Amino acid sequence: MNISRSEKAIQGIAHLLFSRVASKAITFGFLIAFVRLLDREELALLPLYYAATGASLLLFSFGVPATLVREIPRLRVEDPEEMQRMLFTGFTFVFTGVIATSALALFYGTSIRDLLFEHIDSRLTYLLIIVGMIIGGWNILMRFILKSLQEYKDLAICIASYDLLHKFTGLTGYILYGIDGLLVGFISGGLLCNAWFTGKYSRQLFSSRRLLPLTGLIRLSWPFYIEGYLHYFRNNGDVILIGSLLGPQALALLYIAKRLYDLLMIIIRSIEDVVSPSLSQLLGMRFSTAVDGYLKINLLAPVVLIPMGFIASGLSFFFVDIVGGSEYAEQAYILTALFCIVAVIEGLYGIQGRAIFVLGRPTERLMLVTAQAAVYFPLLFLLVTKIGIIGAPIAQLISFIIGLVYANRIISNIIKYTQYNIIVWKIIIASSIGLSFFAALQIYYYSPYAVPAYLLSAIIIIVLISSILASDYDLKLIMDSLPTPLKGYFSSYMRIRSRILSSDNR
Repeated sequence: MNISRSEKAIQGIAHLLFSRVASKAITFGFLIAFVRLLDREELALLPLYYAATGASLLLFSFGVPATLVREIPRLRVEDPEEMQRMLFTGFTFVFTGVIATSALALFYGTSIRDLLFEHIDSRLTYLLIIVGMIIGGWNILMRFILKSLQEYKDLAICIASYDLLHKFTGLTGYILYGIDGLLVGFISGGLLCNAWFTGKYSRQLFSSRRLLPLTGLIRLSWPFYIEGYLHYFRNNGDVILIGSLLGPQALALLYIAKRLYDLLMIIIRSIEDVVSPSLSQLLGMRFSTAVDGYLKINLLAPVVLIPMGFIASGLSFFFVDIVGGSEYAEQAYILTALFCIVAVIEGLYGIQGRAIFVLGRPTERLMLVTAQAAVYFPLLFLLVTKIGIIGAPIAQLISFIIGLVYANRIISNIIKYTQYNIIVWKIIIASSIGLSFFAALQIYYYSPYAVPAYLLSAIIIIVLISSILASDYDLKLIMDSLPTPLKGYFSSYMRIRSRILSSDNR
């Protein structure tokens, strides 16, 4: 990768990661407050609310938001005027669709309430959820636009400010007026964030008032439209199924169990959000340059994600204990640990999928997402009905493993190259040993105050075993793949490792 572009990508990841981690750290107190203040039926409303806001972008978007991410970085290099027309067309078309979808949800409110919101008696509560759909869909659209413009710093601020504002105003509203006050707070905080960023980027969005032909745009984006449905139900299928089959008590437990998974996905999404625009921009230069960028990302991602996910799974009991107390911890820690392992496989799968999204044909990623969904949805229904809530992460894990194998096959055909990443297995071995040690210490003696020391010990073990198992050739591959800003740090690590291993041999 070109140095300036690799540095821009790293800066983008850093901005997104720092803002997301900072916002989650700040809002962690809000999470604890929600869990401890809301009863289980009220808590079960939160995942349903977020599922509803995500649905607002589905029906009439026709895959246009994903097309913006794929095409805008390339058009920025090749045809800036066409880029402005696509931004105006995309924003106008998709935002109108969000409003239309929310109107349909209001019109068919009785049927939807009977299916998903049967424990909600208030019509006002449902109406507020509809308004929240508009606010949530608008925010998701702005994130797509900022991502397509490669405005990673503002994307990071948008994500963080939305998260902070709507939780702060939501908690304030709940304290004052109960569950309806919570929803009014969510809406108010989201509206402030959306209005600010839409106004800030109004010049890019509305500098051209000429619409692109919608038939041509939809012809380009229709595979992403189908894919959008599959992604939505993959991300929210467990919420919908468990909410309808097992009720609000199980749904509240699922909500708690997935919070550590969500924290992991912050890091994973920060990487993934930069991959597509960066590869698209490199593709505007040369196909071989984009392929080289992908190979480097594909080498580095497992080295980061695998230890992170394994360590997080070891933190599951501690995390749920802090958030919800011992009652939730006893019921949800295994569920939480499984979701952490899911996050690792999902992250590796997601990076492959984004490479296919940019380098391949739209239909190729549609085939990938369809194959993964064809495994996941029947398996989810079967496992949840047979073994209960724990079937949700197991179904995800199996389907993402199958999806990852298929994604590797597709991308190998696209780039005409198969990369065997042997260091992955060495990282898995080291991470498994570290996790086993971490879990054993907590089984022997658990105290929230002792867990940080256990965590540090597990990290040291993973680093040491990885250093022993990794060959000089493995480390050279990693060094060559790192962007320039990180090479100096890794070079220092290699020198320390070399000295330690040399002294051991003597």
